Amino acid sequence: MHTFLSFLRNYKILRDIPRSGWISCGIKLNEVENVAEHTLDTAVISMLLTDLFRKNGFEIDGEKILRAALIHDIEESVLTDIPYPCKKYLPDLSKAKEEIAKEIFSGANIKEIEGIYKYIELWKEKKKGSVEGDIIEISDYLSMIYEHVEIRRTRMATEELAQHLRNCLDDLKPFIKKYKFIKEVIPKF
Repeated sequence: MHTFLSFLRNYKILRDIPRSGWISCGIKLNEVENVAEHTLDTAVISMLLTDLFRKNGFEIDGEKILRAALIHDIEESVLTDIPYPCKKYLPDLSKAKEEIAKEIFSGANIKEIEGIYKYIELWKEKKKGSVEGDIIEISDYLSMIYEHVEIRRTRMATEELAQHLRNCLDDLKPFIKKYKFIKEVIPKF
């Protein structure tokens, strides 16, 4: 049971870490979502996109997608959420994220319970370029776009917020080109 508790402690920390990108867009700290809320949104959107991809003829592993979506930001329990503008100053950020994720999974002795799914491989799925990884990546961006809608509906819009939205939409362009049916989903967000 210690294995589960160790991992859950890291996961629970995500509830206390604000999504700092929203703060850099002028949203007050007490009004921003936390990383755990974003993770849940990403997982739910991933579930819905899994169905959409299947409808469009893709054979994909839905369980793999949901598992990977639930842990896609686990390293932020140690690293915290780093806003987009700061990432250009951290050249080894990807390497640091991977090291932290490995430490979390090995420290929790996840290898004893992981069975068919290797947690670090699931965590890496988002950046692999596989259809499953693309779904998680798209879901991550759509979660941010959805949060934009919520913020703009209830709070003032800032130029920083508008730029953040443009960045999200720009980051989605390669996926829209690759999966043309995604273009139909974005306006709904």
